[in-house]
Formats: sequence, C-alpha cells, structure tokens
Amino acid sequence: MRWGRAVLLAALSVSQAAYAQSAKRVSFVACPVLRDTHLPCWLADWNGETYYLGPQGDSAASFYSPQLKHRALIEATVGKGPRVCGGVPLENLSVSVMPEIDLSCSTILPAGEYESPVSPRGPGPAVRPHAPAPRPPEPQAPFVEKQFVLGFEFDSIFLARRNTNRLEEALRYARASNGRIRIETTRGASLLSDGTTIVERDAIATDRAERIVEILVDLGADRERIEHLASETPMPANGIDDPSRRRAVITVTP
Repeated sequence: MRWGRAVLLAALSVSQAAYAQSAKRVSFVACPVLRDTHLPCWLADWNGETYYLGPQGDSAASFYSPQLKHRALIEATVGKGPRVCGGVPLENLSVSVMPEIDLSCSTILPAGEYESPVSPRGPGPAVRPHAPAPRPPEPQAPFVEKQFVLGFEFDSIFLARRNTNRLEEALRYARASNGRIRIETTRGASLLSDGTTIVERDAIATDRAERIVEILVDLGADRERIEHLASETPMPANGIDDPSRRRAVITVTP
C-alpha cells in the first residue's frame, strides 16, 4: 500500500513538473487596449496575438487593471479554453503599470460582437448596505517566528489591498506576541519573451522598505521595534517566477 502510494505521488510530481515545463510563458511590455463592453475588458497585443487580461475593476478586485496612457508589463502563462472578449486567456497573470507616460496607449475598441467577460451587476446603487466584515481573530499563543510576504508590481511601491491586509495581519501578530518586526525588500528584474531583461529602478528596494515602515508606524507600531534591510542588487530573472521575486518579507520574532 505504501509502495503504491509512493509510486502514485512520484507520478503526480513528474506530471506536474512536465505541465510546468510545457506551459507556455509570455512576458512582454505593450500598450493595454480597452474594449468598451458593458463591463469593459482589458486586452494586450503582442507578437501577432491578442491576450485577454481581465475586466475593469477597482482596488478591491482580484485583478488590478492597467491604465491607458501607460504601457504595461504582462507576465503570465497562456491559458486554455475559448477566447474571452476576443483575446487568449492568461493564467498566473501579473500586470504592472509602467510609470512613464505613453500617449500612444489610448486605444478603446467598440464592444462589437463581444459581451462583458462577467455578468454586469443589476440596477441600483454601486454600494449596497451590508454588515461590516467580522474582525479577524486575535493571534493566540504559543507564538513562533512567522513570515508575511508582500508582492509588488514592477517598479512600484504601491501596496494593493491584499498586501495591506497582510501587513495588518503581521502587525496584529507582532502586538499579540510582543514581537519585533524585520522587513527585507528586494529589487526585481523581468526576462521578457524576446530575450531582453528589464530591471527595476535604483533604490526601489529601499523605497519599499521605508514605505512599509511608515505604514506600520501610522497603524501604531513602535518604530524602535522595526528594522529593515533592502537588497538593491537585482534579483536574477528567469522569465518564470519573476513577479514573486519583487517582494517584501516581513518577519515577526516574538
């Protein structure tokens, strides 16, 4: 029984590894294109193909929209299934708005034959009354060293909603455990599909660390119990998991 299970697990591992190797990765910088469906959808053209990025959302959505008048760095795995809004679907998608203004990135396409990628909301106000979210439970002993990882868009110190929630979770844990906080930030790079590598700007790791410190202090953390380390040497780029290498690791030590 144990031998059979080991063989099955080994086969699954090989299968997963083979899928990871066969999955086509794309990484490119291009102007995003907005299709004016009922709920607008975002696309990007590269190397003769159109890719679907996601629906227009807001800061609370799981997909963070690109912006017109800015190019975007698209890092993803080509998905399976039918086209969405006229584009090939993508998985494990990371979209980074490039900071430089590019006025040529202003294309808005008519809806044409395409429908919204998700069902639009019904009539009524955009914000409906609802019960406040339940307060997260307070961390309980025994306390051990714990890490919280925050990801970043390329060349950005912006903290998306999911990162803000994770940062608040780290602070709650530090308070409950009377722990110290260590922040380690990185400077990333991205290997594009055309073989070129782009690197984040100088000092961005330091800016990320200082930004996180300021937010923690604003939330009531003791600055004297926070230390930060910034690595300005660009992380190596491989075109596979480059987005995960642009990060801040927050370690709470009781």
